[in-house]
Amino acid sequence: MTSHQFIAKWQGCQLAERAFYTEHFNDLCALVGHPTPAAQDTIGDTFCFEKGATKTGGGNGWADVWKREFFAGEYKGPNGDLRKALEQVQRYALALENPPLLLVARADLIEIHTNFTNTVSDTHTIALEEIGTPENLAKLRALFFEPEQLRPVRTTRALTEQAAKLFAALANTLRDRGHAPEHVARFLDKLLFCFFAEDAGLLPKEMVTRVLENGAKDPARIDRQLKQLFASMSKGGDFGVEIIDWFNGGLFDSDATLPLQSDDIAALEAEMLGLPLGFAGFHTGPHNVMGIELNSYAAELARVTVWIGELQWMLRHGMSPSKNPILKPLDHIACRDALLQIPPSPL
Repeated sequence: MTSHQFIAKWQGCQLAERAFYTEHFNDLCALVGHPTPAAQDTIGDTFCFEKGATKTGGGNGWADVWKREFFAGEYKGPNGDLRKALEQVQRYALALENPPLLLVARADLIEIHTNFTNTVSDTHTIALEEIGTPENLAKLRALFFEPEQLRPVRTTRALTEQAAKLFAALANTLRDRGHAPEHVARFLDKLLFCFFAEDAGLLPKEMVTRVLENGAKDPARIDRQLKQLFASMSKGGDFGVEIIDWFNGGLFDSDATLPLQSDDIAALEAEMLGLPLGFAGFHTGPHNVMGIELNSYAAELARVTVWIGELQWMLRHGMSPSKNPILKPLDHIACRDALLQIPPSPL
């Protein structure tokens, strides 16, 4: 099948998901010169439609299409929400041997999401009318034949180190201006979590980015808006026309901020950091974490890290974070002297 034939066949398709997706996928196979599931695997052990799987978080379901060690895929009908399709296939991924690529598709749009361990996820979007470009055909061939070609160059570790360096430099700058170290730590912890929450969809899209961009020439405006945002996150409420969920968990007890200058704002602008959503490891929960830290704000930073790790894992596996509040207290990461104070018994 040529790309022109594929486009002509599927343009304007209004069939429901189950009425078209197997034929659409078989045509994708023909487009890239790959055998269909039935032609390659009559048993269904390595390549098949409707692969049964246990969902992360409980329950059973079926991935629309699966190829072992290559991809798992989920289809939607006309105007279907591919974000929800991704959440579905993410919940199957662990039971399907955690394939390196996740495919979500409608007749008019295909998305390939990378799922390699310890890398930052990339999304490759292919519109129907552009499916025949050399770049898009190469991506589809990689999906079927060589997933490694789509492995992201960016690693989780590299981006984490980059973010840490940026925040460390800003912390030093703020302390050099005479701000107390504990106030600097608390302020940057809140900003760090806000960047993550924006990228993860827990705050409205690009909210913090817009605050920084709009205030680049007027830093005092950023200070006012961050105070309003922190106050809204403390109890839940309005921020302009947006509705903010209840976060708190102790991190947003105060709306205190520190004044930022233009250079600080440039260093902070939710895409430079690119904080990754991936979190490797098996899921237990923050309630299983115990810790001791003598410095009160180092203890709080540890809590922030655990919160982010928990939310990352849930989002990566298609699970919605619990709310009211989103952040639960983590008092079992204690601020005290491990040598002089006996910890309470966990039993």
